[in-house]
Amino acid sequence: MTDSEIDPAAAVAVLGVGALGGALARAFLKVGHATTVWNRTAARADALVDLGATRASTPADAVDAASLVVLSVSTDEDARAVSRR
Repeated sequence: MTDSEIDPAAAVAVLGVGALGGALARAFLKVGHATTVWNRTAARADALVDLGATRASTPADAVDAASLVVLSVSTDEDARAVSRR
């Protein structure tokens, strides 16, 4: 596997499921990755859960469930806040 490839069996976590994070989560689900999602407003992940994603209660739970983690938030400050949870 090269640095540009993702193991097709890799479990993925997406933290932040707004427009970009939600699109990435849907793409991971579409190609068969086990996908865990977390969002500060939990209801924003409802549609992804309906598509087969697993909802995490905390960012740490999402990270623990995955070998690849995608952080998709608006600002550096938000990224730091999520990483401290």
